[in-house]
Amino acid sequence: MTIILYANRNTGICVLSYLIAKGYLVKLITDDDADIITVANYYGVEVITFEEMGDYDLFICCHGRKIIADKYLSDKMINIHPCLFKYKGHNPVERYIKNKDTVGSVESLYLTAEVDAGEVICREEFETPVIETYAEFYNIALPYYFKLIHETLLKLKINNIEGWMSEDELEFLYDTAKKMKDVVEIGSYKGKSTVALLGSGAKVIAIDTWEGNDDLKVTNRDYYEFLKNTGGSDNLTTIVGDSVERSKDIDDVDMVFLDGDHSYEGVKRDIEAWLPKTKKLICGHDYDLPEVKQAVDEAFKIDELIGSIWIKRI
Repeated sequence: MTIILYANRNTGICVLSYLIAKGYLVKLITDDDADIITVANYYGVEVITFEEMGDYDLFICCHGRKIIADKYLSDKMINIHPCLFKYKGHNPVERYIKNKDTVGSVESLYLTAEVDAGEVICREEFETPVIETYAEFYNIALPYYFKLIHETLLKLKINNIEGWMSEDELEFLYDTAKKMKDVVEIGSYKGKSTVALLGSGAKVIAIDTWEGNDDLKVTNRDYYEFLKNTGGSDNLTTIVGDSVERSKDIDDVDMVFLDGDHSYEGVKRDIEAWLPKTKKLICGHDYDLPEVKQAVDEAFKIDELIGSIWIKRI
């Protein structure tokens, strides 16, 4: 994946360092910022101009000082902006300091011709004391830039994978898995929910037959799509086979997510096989389907429902 990064200052160095650490191919555009150029040269990152961009997969603007000309705009461009929910446009931190605010933020949004009018992708909020300088603000904000760029790239990746999960459901999987050491996912299809789980940093075991059923036809191409979408994840173990049979070979895990066979018998078999192996939380998708709901309700009373994900804490 090729990323063009238009960036300056320490925040730009922060984003550049993250992208390099994650193995992205990065090309840098900067407004003659000597510090970020030094970092780019150290890591062998090519420094280019707008005219030299060529093909790319994603363009990220982080504290660029110039308005990007309309001729360069595309739907693959995003912007990173501090305090967007309060202060759009120029000098948001200056206004934050002037107004003695104590709740800051950093947002990612799609870059459009109208300044700061694009749809927000992710937002990270944080508290500050009443501050007097830019340095004070960014000393607190910089760690949130790392978190923001991680979650933004994760969300953009997930959005490009075919599947049937809502944003709330995917956020639940991601946020919950962050609290777990290991997660078993039953039923992965092309990897939409798998990628959300992987982004948490937990060890993920994805189990699927990739054979489909009467309701969903699955082919070898779908399995290859899964491998492509989850490729390069060192916290993933992929197992092709029957979930109940494979459960016999796996030790207890913190979390189990069921999204495989949606028949009454299939859900019942999975709960009976995996509940004894679950240490903290078992959950599953499509509680709105009658056969899924029947099997779950016969096993236990659920603790919570998010979208169509049922949740049972152990």
